[in-house]
Amino acid sequence: MRGGAAYVEVCRVGELAPGEMRAVQVGGERVVVANVGGEFFAVGAVCTHEHAYLDEGMVLDDQIYC
Repeated sequence: MRGGAAYVEVCRVGELAPGEMRAVQVGGERVVVANVGGEFFAVGAVCTHEHAYLDEGMVLDDQIYC
């Protein structure tokens, strides 16, 4: 565990090219995993202002857009 959170493997590094993302289920919650310039990020998959799924959007200029 790091920082009190459990590590959960959701995909392999080679499965997401830079600019790609996908939704996964972690603990019953939909999470989006994104490769942004070779760095990987995981966030809740629901956009807080549009209430849309972020994984149905796109990565543009190092940001996820719904």
